[in-house]
Amino acid sequence: MTTEVSGIKGEYRRPNPGEIAMLVRMFRQARGMKQVVLAASADVAERTLERLEAGKPVSAETYRRVAVELGLDGGAFTDARYIATPEEAAERVVRQFAELEKTHVRVPVARATDPRQILRLLDPAALIFDDSQIKVEHLEPSTELKQLLLDWRDIASDLNEPGKLDAAKGVLDSIRLLESLGYVVNVGVADSYPAYGNSIWTMALVNVFPRPTKAHAALPNEVLLKSGLKMSLG
Repeated sequence: MTTEVSGIKGEYRRPNPGEIAMLVRMFRQARGMKQVVLAASADVAERTLERLEAGKPVSAETYRRVAVELGLDGGAFTDARYIATPEEAAERVVRQFAELEKTHVRVPVARATDPRQILRLLDPAALIFDDSQIKVEHLEPSTELKQLLLDWRDIASDLNEPGKLDAAKGVLDSIRLLESLGYVVNVGVADSYPAYGNSIWTMALVNVFPRPTKAHAALPNEVLLKSGLKMSLG
């Protein structure tokens, strides 16, 4: 049902699939997210997200998961509400993006393929290892990779350079094992992460997620990490 009110340009109703597609693209691109990253984070199939962004209907559960992952309430795409004009929607995205920049840190990441990338993970004071998208049956190799990395970090300061290189190669072997199960392992380092209590940390980041279904899909080159986390050494 459309309600016309003087001075209001939009409408009060449920958004249609085309409008939802536009909003999802706008919010996703404002966050610098690739389709594959949003799909994996929201736990929906990449092809399903492609359908959604093409303006085709998808399930209510898919709409809910995508909305939540974009920082919206779960009913943002399914409940009746005020539907803004494209101009109003664009302004809203700009405002939310500005707020996001105040509370998150961009961490450059890349697929782990080189021992030198692993060497950089051995020095930072803290480590975040995100394997939340791993299937239950693959938790063991993921846990072993995390433990191996933690063990080498504990003694890295006592190793000579050849020893560190051997350690990095061993970690890469474990990463390749995990990737053989259908995952991608991205790594990166935040040189100045604003942690809880206004303390600044260097932080290593490991992010494991399902390999994109498209053969030539672009992989994410950064992660938005919420600032202010409580950190501990390790």
